[in-house]
Amino acid sequence: MKHGRSLAMALAVSLLAPLPLLAQGGGQGRGGMGGAMSARLLVEQGSVEYLVTKSAELELTADQTKQLETIGAKWAASTKEPREQLKGMLPQQGQAMGDGNREAAMQRLQAMRPLAEKLNEDDQKALAEALALLAEPQQARAKTLLEERARDARPRRGGGI
Repeated sequence: MKHGRSLAMALAVSLLAPLPLLAQGGGQGRGGMGGAMSARLLVEQGSVEYLVTKSAELELTADQTKQLETIGAKWAASTKEPREQLKGMLPQQGQAMGDGNREAAMQRLQAMRPLAEKLNEDDQKALAEALALLAEPQQARAKTLLEERARDARPRRGGGI
């Protein structure tokens, strides 16, 4: 049973955690920003909303901050329903995806995937719009901050011998 939960959680991580988060670099198609975002993190806060919390680190002007806040608020309003749906489908912290039932976990993941993909797509569009407002050094720093956020959101695996 314990192995089944581990397997279900591994499947959940492999299907949802690597949702591509980072989007177009300067309108040149999909950028090489790397990174991934867990569905749980995206449900709580979009990328642009996160960047607003880092305005001092990004050295945003008052005008840039206001523009990013507007983009973030628009994203939050337009994605409120799917974010609430997805949040209701996510397991609670420490709970297995299918409560140890592999088939239930797979069904849950399949139901979550379209919502997570749509949220990610909308987040990428908002992020591209926000990055277009930033100077090159600010864009580079924003990309780094988002990559760090995605990395920190990934589940850590215990290990070692």
